[in-house]
Amino acid sequence: MAINGDDIYNGAQDNATGVAVMLEIAAFCKKTPFRPSIVFAAFDAEERGLQGSKAFMVKPPIPKERIGLNVNLDMVSRNDKREIFISGTYHYPDLKAPLDQVASRAPIRVLFGHDKPVAMAGGVEDWTNQSDHGPFHAEKIPFVYFGVEDHADYHKPTDTADKIDPAGLAEASRLAWRTARAAADLPDRLEVVRVAQKPQGGGGRGSRASLGTIPD
Repeated sequence: MAINGDDIYNGAQDNATGVAVMLEIAAFCKKTPFRPSIVFAAFDAEERGLQGSKAFMVKPPIPKERIGLNVNLDMVSRNDKREIFISGTYHYPDLKAPLDQVASRAPIRVLFGHDKPVAMAGGVEDWTNQSDHGPFHAEKIPFVYFGVEDHADYHKPTDTADKIDPAGLAEASRLAWRTARAAADLPDRLEVVRVAQKPQGGGGRGSRASLGTIPD
C-alpha cells in the first residue's frame, strides 16, 4: 500500500496476492513440516532496483550454495482469462517436465513464458530480471516465477480487494505449493541455460513478494 498525494494505492493485486499466497503456504508448512526446508522472504524496494533481494543475496541467512530454488509470486490472482504464467523453465529446462505435470492438474490455465530474450520471443516481455528472482538467477540459483500479465488497474488506486478472484487466489496457492513439492523431488541441482541478454536494473513490473527459497 502507498499514498501519492490524495490517492491511496491499495496494491491488492500487486502485490497483496503474492503476500497472501506466501503467508498461506508458510502457515501450512508450520503445521506440516516440509523437507527440504523453506526460507520465506518478503523483499522490499523491488521497484528501486531489486534492493531487498540483492541485500538478501549479499548476506543470506544460509550459504548460497544450499539454495536450491527461488519461487517468486507476483500478481497471482486477477486475470479475466483465468490463466497464470510460469517463467523460468527456459533457463532451467529440467524443471519443465515436472511443472508440466503440475500444470496439467490445475483448474486454471497455466502458461509457460516471459523468460526468453525479447528478440527470441517475438517481442513478448522478458521477466527474467524484472523481479526479485533476478539476483538469484544472477547467482545461478534456479527460479520459478508466477504471475499474470498487466491489467487495467495496474499501478493505479483502483487496484482494490473487491476485484480479486478468491478462487483464482486459492488455485495459485495450490499451484505454488505443488511446484515446490515437484522441484524438491528433483535429484540434482539444476543447470542454467545461459543466453546473451542486455543487463536490466530490475523493478519493471512493480513491488512484489517472493516465496523465499528452497534449500537443497
